Amino acid sequence: RTKELEKIKRYDTPRRSPMYYRTNLLIHSHRVYLLISNIMPIATEIYNSELNPEKALTLAIVHDDAEIITGDVSRYDKDRMTQKQLLNHEQREDDAIKYLSTIWPKNINGFSYQELLYHALRKDCLEAQIVSYCDKIDAFCESLHEVRAGNKKFKGTSLDYIKKLKEFPE
Repeated sequence: RTKELEKIKRYDTPRRSPMYYRTNLLIHSHRVYLLISNIMPIATEIYNSELNPEKALTLAIVHDDAEIITGDVSRYDKDRMTQKQLLNHEQREDDAIKYLSTIWPKNINGFSYQELLYHALRKDCLEAQIVSYCDKIDAFCESLHEVRAGNKKFKGTSLDYIKKLKEFPE
């Protein structure tokens, strides 16, 4: 699994080349995990028993596993897809989740692997929403890193993530 995540490069499209500090999904998943780890004491204090910290941390590690099959599709690209393209992409993710669930362990840290991947896709539980937030923060930081290094191609991406992060209170 980790070898497969290492193969998937972030922002790997011609529009995003060059990228001075390109990472992969393994690095990204670990950074999301670290972000979750850092905010968990505050989140647990706010949400009490509604939040399962272990589930959030486990979800952080596997949240992009479907992209092993589908490839990395950026938020920028998803925001510009037609409804038909979005539905097609969601179907590809659904197919990827079903496939991955047949080749890897059914449970991770006591949680159903397939259910975790569906939570990541649908953002249908508190833990998945917190992971999604930290996922966007990491992507925002990646784009800022590029802009700071002089890569003007990522300026619009940074602005897109600011807009997405502002939507989270809703």
